[in-house]
Parts: sequence; C-alpha cells; structure tokens
Amino acid sequence: MEARNPRILIVEDDLVLAMVEARMVEELGYEVAGKARSGEEAIELARKNQPDAILMDIKLRGNIDGFEAIEKIFNFLQVPVIYISGHSTEDSYKEAHKIGCAEFLVKPIRSKDLSTALINVFRAECGSSAAGNVASE
Repeated sequence: MEARNPRILIVEDDLVLAMVEARMVEELGYEVAGKARSGEEAIELARKNQPDAILMDIKLRGNIDGFEAIEKIFNFLQVPVIYISGHSTEDSYKEAHKIGCAEFLVKPIRSKDLSTALINVFRAECGSSAAGNVASE
C-alpha cells in the first residue's frame, strides 16, 4: 500500500487567494482535500473529506467565522489548524491558541511561511508548545 501525501482543507472566502493557497499547498507536496468559502461549507467538507490539516481564514462569508467553524469541526475531527488572517491582533492570536493546535499566518502568506507552518503542525501534537508560531513578513 502506497503512502499518501497529507491532505489539506483550504477555507478561504476570496477565490483568488484560495487558488493561490491551493497552488502553494500542491507545490509543497501536499494534496488539497477541498476548498470552502464559508464556515458552514468548511464543516461539511471536513466531515466528508476528513483532511489531515486545515488552512483556515478567520473572517469568512456566512454566519460563522473561522474560529467557530473549527470549534464545530473539533467535535468530530481533531486535526491541526493553520489560521490565516489579514490582521494580526493579540486577540486573534489568543483565540487561535485557546481553541486548539495551531499555527497563525498573516496575509499575504508566503510559500516559505506556509511550508514551515505545515511542517510544524505535522510534527507537533495538538496542544503542545511546539505549535503556535506567528509568521509574517
């Protein structure tokens, strides 16, 4: 049986950014497990596709944000999360780490930062101190 590459669910409401993030994920040797534009769609795709990690924008279309979507996903699937935000605030950073295993990237993300974040979340156990770095330009 052949080992498969880890699968990443991309949750981003900006279609262009979602395409860029998907290309980065694939160029780094991972598979895209789906793309969602809202928190509600993220929950549905996480349940259906069972990704190995989630790349989650914080501000999303729909009725729930990225934090709330992850809380709901964690009810049935415990996977590492890399939060992405256009704004790096202390409150967002604290909320990301309160919810669970996470890395935190500030837009625009660079391939190098995404690579480091993915390596970190797959090495770290959820909740360990090894997870939870902030990367920005």
